[in-house]
This record gives sequence, structure tokens and C-alpha cells, in this order.
Amino acid sequence: AKTEPALVGTNTNGIVEIDLGIEEKKVLIDLTSIEQALIKRNKVKGDAAIDLGYNSSDNLRYRIKTYYDKYPFLFSDFPTIKHCYKRVFVDN
Repeated sequence: AKTEPALVGTNTNGIVEIDLGIEEKKVLIDLTSIEQALIKRNKVKGDAAIDLGYNSSDNLRYRIKTYYDKYPFLFSDFPTIKHCYKRVFVDN
């Protein structure tokens, strides 16, 4: 089951704002770290996984897939993750 953001509203400038819960904020922090590691390691998934403390790039892919299955709305700001893990985003 996909989770939707806790609150969605529009600010005075007409920009949609999302009020995230604690779990979503933790996921965003993790996704930011993954995005930065992939950029730092020139999109080499295995090197990024090691930097992040994962045993393998498979573990990192599983984490991304798990997050995407539950929180797909969080991925709009992570182009490097989307580029490196195209299959995760195509299969859904």
C-alpha cells in the first residue's frame, strides 16, 4: 500500500507544500544521502553503496525500491537516483 503525504496545501505563492510525517522525513534524509553518494561516486552504484555502509549495491537497490513502493511522491527531487535505478521506476 502506497502512503500519501500527511498534508498537502498551497502556499500564498501558489506552490504546493507537503507537510511530511516523521517517517517521510527520515526517508528524505536517507534519499538525500543516497543521491549525494551517487553524485560523489560518479553514479557507480557499488561505490556509493560501500560509502553508505551497505554490503552491496543490491542492498542499496532494495532500499530504494522499498522506499519507492511506499513513498513514490518523495522521488521528484532525486534525478540521479532515478537515472541510476531506472528499472525500479519502470516496473511500477
